[in-house]
Parts: sequence; structure tokens; C-alpha cells
Amino acid sequence: MNNLERNEMKNSIKTIKQAVLGIIFTALTISVYAQPPHCDTCVYDYDHTRKGHMIDSVLPYTPPQILTEYLGCPQGINGERNISFIHGLGGSIASWSKQSKFTRDNYETSSFGVDYTSSTYEVNFDEVTLKINTDLYARLSSGVDQSFPNRCNQADFAIAHSQGGLAGRHLDRYWDLQNSTYGTRKIFGLVTFATPHSGANISLTKESHKEFVQQAVSTVILAPINEAAYDLTEKFGFLFGKSASDILDNLDTLIKNQLAPLMLSSVHRPTLDEMIPDGPQMNAINNHQSRLRKVAFYGTEDAPECWKVMTNITDTAAENYPLWGAQADHYFQDKMELVRDEHIAKISTNKGKLKSLEMQANAPVWGFIRSIFGISKQIDVLQKNTNHREKAVTYLNNANTEWRYLIGSYHIDSFDVVTETKHKVTWREKYGHLSKWYNQERGDFNNWWEAQAHYNNVKVFEKDNMQLSTYTVTHKTLKFFPSDGVVLVKSQKAFPGVGDRTDHLPGDNHFQIRNSEETERVLEKLYLGGNQGYDDFFTTPER
Repeated sequence: MNNLERNEMKNSIKTIKQAVLGIIFTALTISVYAQPPHCDTCVYDYDHTRKGHMIDSVLPYTPPQILTEYLGCPQGINGERNISFIHGLGGSIASWSKQSKFTRDNYETSSFGVDYTSSTYEVNFDEVTLKINTDLYARLSSGVDQSFPNRCNQADFAIAHSQGGLAGRHLDRYWDLQNSTYGTRKIFGLVTFATPHSGANISLTKESHKEFVQQAVSTVILAPINEAAYDLTEKFGFLFGKSASDILDNLDTLIKNQLAPLMLSSVHRPTLDEMIPDGPQMNAINNHQSRLRKVAFYGTEDAPECWKVMTNITDTAAENYPLWGAQADHYFQDKMELVRDEHIAKISTNKGKLKSLEMQANAPVWGFIRSIFGISKQIDVLQKNTNHREKAVTYLNNANTEWRYLIGSYHIDSFDVVTETKHKVTWREKYGHLSKWYNQERGDFNNWWEAQAHYNNVKVFEKDNMQLSTYTVTHKTLKFFPSDGVVLVKSQKAFPGVGDRTDHLPGDNHFQIRNSEETERVLEKLYLGGNQGYDDFFTTPER
């Protein structure tokens, strides 16, 4: 392999890594729950099979007795305020940059982003909150505290997204416990956006994420089979930034065992374990009697399909910058439907060829010729190709359902088991004087009359021995639990003591909820105070 080929290989791997990173990162930060379509890429129905090992239930939560909340600065005392913005899992100090700037430019307050980006700090909530506490101290000391050394800081509060809200509550708990490591209290109110206050249902299974990524990519760029590569990117145009057809060796293995684990390492933080509903860490946080002033904003979106998420990977975020440097592609689902149609057509063609080859292989006269022309090898290659395409079709038919399991939008409470009584009719029939009798059966009728009517409408030479009977079928029906994709609404609203101080951000997924127009709308209401239904503690005068 020369340097040019080696560089092209590196560029192709980099492109797939960007796509994989987008898929995995977004699985934890984007997409929402809604009633799914009949099929993820087609009009056919499919089974919503519950996978228990991927699911955790959000348990009902009874908040503890709430103490008197912090009152803020006494009237007439210098209350130069600071508002700190805390990002969530996988985010960075830039996550809240738009709203932090909007706040300090338009309201009488200082504001800054708090950072705990490094994976070194996401070992557990203790490390996260220690880093947040240290960062708060450093930024306050060199900022508003330095400019106003005698200020009252009891009006300071934080605005946090997702895991950042739990980290803020954990920090509040340690301040109340007077843990010397954390020093003096630095915030007296907490506003949360899309925080899983009763826990999050995100799948923690790395293998399931790796499998999903491997299937997503190899569905479009088929795995090489006996040195033959099947590349669909050229036919259907841009999908992952550029064609990766020069990666011909062990593509599935490369993606699943090398690229996917590399990408997963940045988002499968140990802190995810601590966010399990009803787990020890969540119980410790929720059983603490906090005095923080509280407001909770929660998001819902009506289209959690993974195809929309993949479009967002190559599209534009709310901050108006392209994700991963990729081009925009607004027709991802349409293309995946074309991919599915291509697979189905090839499967049909392959089966026809296989039938012909197998007939040749089984004919005695072909024994010698078979060995010369390698018919057995042709059958093996064609069968592997067919198996791979059938696996791709199965993936495309169920990708959105599996996506929802992975990101936590489906959980143990999402299904009701329903048992129904159905009716069926059996009979025998023949098609002429010399014909033998054939037994027939038809079912899935809602009542006796439908079954009887079906039998009456059968037109054959002769029929008799009609029998009507019943049977039961058990199936799952999907209940609607709105979420922002990662966090269920009932978990977002479960902030102990928040009461009615909540607001809904319709149409926002977990990722967009930080910087959308809806966020600016509710922040304006929050800062305005008065009759807005929040809490006057958060009132912040306009400049």
C-alpha cells in the first residue's frame, strides 16, 4: 500500500469514525419518544418486542418534606448576581455559550459556563461535583467576586442541563452536609432543563450500542464477502460524508470491534450507572431535603426516529454550526428506504440464482462439472450475501424501535399486555369429482358471524365439515410516555419541591433543549418574574 492509498484509507476511517461518533453521542443526547409508525422504513407492521435487559422502570417518587427555601439577599444589600450554566453528560463549556451570552448581554448579572468536560471527572458524581465546585470558585474569584468584593452572593443560582442538574443537586447536598472539601455554598437556586430527576433509562450496554452502530454502517456499506465488497453509497449518494468503498477488509469487524468502542469510550461514563432509577445515588440525591429555590423546564419532541437523528448529524444544530463538519442531508430516511428496497430486490435475485445453482449442484451429471466451475463456492458466496442483506432488512425494519430501547424512550412501563379472544373457522373442500379433500382453516375473526360469513363466501366445487372455534392471542400495546428522547417527562418534572414551577418546551429534543428559541422564551419569563408562575427569586432586571 503506497502513501496515497494509506492516506485515503485514513480519511475513510476518519469519516466513518465521525459518523459513528455522531450516532453514539446523539443516542445519548438527541431524539424523543412518540407513537412509532407501523414500520421504521416501510408500511409493514413489526413486533415491538420488549428487551428487558435494556430497560429500567422510572419508579413513582414521593418527595420528602421541603424546608424553607433560601430567601436571597436582604433588601438594600448589594446583590450583584451571578448565574452559572452547567452542561450535561458529554457536553462542554460551550454547550450553554449562546444562552450564557444572551443572559449577561441583556440582564443585570454576570454569567459563565462551568466545565467538567474531561472524562477524568466523570468517574462518579463526587468527582463531577468536586470539579464543578472548583470551577465555580475559580471563575467567581476572578470575576464578579473580584469586581464586587463585598457583594451578597445569596442571589446566585445555576442553570443546568441534563446530568448537570443532578450534579448541582448533589453539590447542594454536600454543602448542606458541611463537607469541608466543598467549602462554602456558591448557589442558592437551581433551574434545570431536561434533567432526569428520578433517573434516566439510557441503556448502559456497550455491546448493544456497538451492535447498533455496526448494523447502521454495514447496512449501507455491505461487509466484504470472499473479497467482494458491496458498496451502496455510490448509488444513493452522500450518506456518511464520502464513500468508504476503499475499506474492503473486515468492515463489520472493524466498525464493531475497533471504531465503535473508540467512539463509545467518550460517552459511556461511569456516572451513567449512578443515574439508574431508584439506584443508591439517585436515592441519596432525592432523599436530601434541599432548600434550593427551584424551577424545572422539560422538553418533548414528536419525532424520535433515528433517521432524523442521523440527519441532524449531517445538518445544523440550534447553535447554527455544522455537526462534525459534515454536509447537510435532509433526505436520510428516504435514502434508507431506497437502501432497503435495494436489499429486497437483491435478495429476490439471489434466491433465484441460488435455486438454479442448487439444482445444478444436486444433479448427478453435474458432479464433475461442479468441481471444475466451483458451484459450491458460488452457492456459499451468494448465500452469505443473501444472509447479510436479510439481516440489513431486519435492521431497517426495526431500527427506530431498537433506537428507543437504547436511548431509554421504551421502558418497562411502556407496554400493556392485552389478551383478546379470536374466532376461526375450519372446513374441508375439493375442486372436482376426482379431487381429494383438502383441509382449510381461517382465523383472526372478531366474532362468530365474521367467521361464518367467510365460510359461506368460499366458492369451490364442494365443501363440508365446517367447524367454528375460539382461541386467545396475547400481544403488547404501546402506551404513550412523552419524553425528550432520553428522559421521560415524568422524570424531568420529578424535581422534589419544584411544585408548579415548571414549563414545557414543545418540540425540543434532549440536545436542542439548551439553545432553542423555546429556551430563550422561558428564560425571558424566568428573568422577568412577577406573574409568570415561576419564582420571584430568579427575577433579573434587564439592562
